[in-house]
Amino acid sequence: MNPNLEYTVARCRQVTTNKPTFKRAIGNADRPLRKLCIASITIGASVSFAPGYPNVSVKVSASPGISREPYPFRDVAVHLKRVFDAYGPQRSYWGTDLTNSYAKASYRQRISHFTEELSFLSESDKDWVMGRAIVQRLKWT
Repeated sequence: MNPNLEYTVARCRQVTTNKPTFKRAIGNADRPLRKLCIASITIGASVSFAPGYPNVSVKVSASPGISREPYPFRDVAVHLKRVFDAYGPQRSYWGTDLTNSYAKASYRQRISHFTEELSFLSESDKDWVMGRAIVQRLKWT
């Protein structure tokens, strides 16, 4: 593992353990890496927080940026499923990541990638991931 990533993971574990009521969202589970061949390293680090840390959640939004394929980014589905399986629908949040890879996908494609292309998401899962989970997490209702 990258020494900087290792330090970050260790530090996040320390803060998360010492402050169990502190809500932490890992932004873009795969964002630090832009090559699919090494994305699983960072995803693995993100996934490692899921069990035992209910105060940690994850934003999954960087698919266009790490995919080597055009929309619907089929090569990242396995990575998204891994993150989703670890965190579940109530701790996983969709985001556009629009500013980091605008040329690769439209806003509509970023939405439909989750709502139409990820076959492992049930209708209930989509409801959670596409907004309900973050609204609940932030206590906006």
